[in-house]
Amino acid sequence: MKQKDKSQISVTFYLKKISSKNQKAKAVYATIAYRGTSSKVATGIRCEDPQKDWIKNAFSGSQFGKLNSKLEEIKSEIEGYDSSIFRNATEIKNAYNVEDFKDFPSTILNALEYAYLQKKKKVKPTTLVQLRSNISLLEDYILIKRQTDYGIVQSHPKKLTKLIVKDYYEWLLSTRKLSSANNAILQLKSLFKVYYDDHIDSVPDIIVNPFISVITRNNKQKTIAQALAKNLDWKHIEKIEKISYLNSEISCHGCRKNAISYEKYRLVTLFLAHTGMSFIELGKADVLDISKTLHGSVLSSRRVKTNKKYTIPVSPKVKEIIEELGTIPWDPFVDENGNYSHNQRQKIYAKYCRFLKKLAEDIELRSVLTPHILRHTFAMRMLNYFNYSLKVVARMLGDTEQTARENYCDYDDDNIVATMNQEMTNYMTKSGNKSESQII
Repeated sequence: MKQKDKSQISVTFYLKKISSKNQKAKAVYATIAYRGTSSKVATGIRCEDPQKDWIKNAFSGSQFGKLNSKLEEIKSEIEGYDSSIFRNATEIKNAYNVEDFKDFPSTILNALEYAYLQKKKKVKPTTLVQLRSNISLLEDYILIKRQTDYGIVQSHPKKLTKLIVKDYYEWLLSTRKLSSANNAILQLKSLFKVYYDDHIDSVPDIIVNPFISVITRNNKQKTIAQALAKNLDWKHIEKIEKISYLNSEISCHGCRKNAISYEKYRLVTLFLAHTGMSFIELGKADVLDISKTLHGSVLSSRRVKTNKKYTIPVSPKVKEIIEELGTIPWDPFVDENGNYSHNQRQKIYAKYCRFLKKLAEDIELRSVLTPHILRHTFAMRMLNYFNYSLKVVARMLGDTEQTARENYCDYDDDNIVATMNQEMTNYMTKSGNKSESQII
């Protein structure tokens, strides 16, 4: 006789005595056998008269057809599990007990899918694209680890743990920038919170959000150093102002069409450098529309990323650039509600960045030039050169003061001295022109 493969799951049924006024009645239990281990699990079925109604592994008699069908369903379900993900029969029992909650998501991918559908009703389509992308990334990781999924209840045999999430984070960092990896974890944390809040009172033993306190944040000194590294010396902007792609001295591969296109992109670059505007704002149809105020002209709208209002004074230089530019050299991809086509934006962004690479070569800039570097350059020039207050710069950028402080506000020595001198002069004027020595 061929011996049964012990690596496969097998289920048999037996009767167990229960406390009941009916001394004959017994509960039907299943024995799960796997790899030399066994575990018992209740089926929720009872046999009222075992001697009369029970034979080996099943009820006896056609009147028990439904009960035998239920036992067969239990057997088929447990024996149908992927045995490779279990170490022993106890883990299989735990997995079966989890299935008692099959009306609710009990694995991380199912939970995230649930949360995604809830978010779908409330967030912008562009945010949904990012959420879907980050769920797919976690799914890729699970497949690479040769797992079917991870459980989100304490009794699940393959429970998602903080260590697994940390390993996933390291996997993200191996192929992505720190900011991208952090964003992925933060979005998954947000999705899991939606699931957790909706199911905490209906799914027993749900795990605590495993995406909390996983990401690595730069220390303040490193963040400041990165901000300074992105700050472009303004002499390079002045070089961009002096060149012209309509001039035969600038190479455009001998093509008049290229020359016109490059000149438009050059003006867009100057516009970003003089306004600090995010690239995505250039996808709006009305981005160059100037509004009048009591004290002058401004570019004003709500920033796509933060939905915070930005207000940028239109200096003579900005006005000159807008007049020369005329229109943005691509079709709008952001609607009036701030929604945008991710694919269209990426195509335009990639094409514009290819131009910036050429532009950097033309002005002999040895570092990378990107729209975000232009934004950093504008912000730090406003703070360090023109001594604008943090509050004003944050409003121009459409950021909070905290975000501006963390990303742009490393006042250099000259700025500190100039600010002190200005404040001292103001004080001296108000106090009757006393000398500095009398004040200090």
